[in-house]
Amino acid sequence: MLKKGLLRFFTITPNGRKLVLAKILPGRTFGEAAILPDEAEEYMISVEAVRDSFAYTWDHAAIRSLSELFPTLMDNLSVAFKEYIRIAIGRQTALCAETPSERLGHFILGFTGTHGPLEIVMSDAELAHAAHLSLYTVCRVIGKWKQQGAVRRDGATLFVLSPEKLLLPIATRPQTPRSRKPGPRRSARAASN
Repeated sequence: MLKKGLLRFFTITPNGRKLVLAKILPGRTFGEAAILPDEAEEYMISVEAVRDSFAYTWDHAAIRSLSELFPTLMDNLSVAFKEYIRIAIGRQTALCAETPSERLGHFILGFTGTHGPLEIVMSDAELAHAAHLSLYTVCRVIGKWKQQGAVRRDGATLFVLSPEKLLLPIATRPQTPRSRKPGPRRSARAASN
């Protein structure tokens, strides 16, 4: 359990990129898989400190013996896993149903929350990878948000100044009709001969 500071969950993709998944605030538990009967040989997810942090830890044998003495620990584990499943379903839904700006806005607000310090320590490239967007799209959306006064960037830290603006539709560039070059028109019949 995190007592103070800020941690984040991440994983490394098959192509070697770090994918940040979520943050861990004080009071939140992590590493719940340690309570399962067999200690995993490979970690499903990793955790790193974003700022100076302090956490309480228990080794596998200790948490297993505690879960036998206090069965409510398994109930708590079920609640934590249910929350992780809810988050995974929400991310998949967003991937299929939201615009890129909505997806990025929901990711940032999900990572920062809607109260307390509204900041996220991630580069644009990390945000793009985590939200399943191109770097170009993330830069474009964040640029629009900066113009609207919704965010500001200081190095790797993105400060959310107006959370509600992150979920508003972003005006897209108006499409201008292409002009045809003047010249002779050929019919489809003449072009095939």
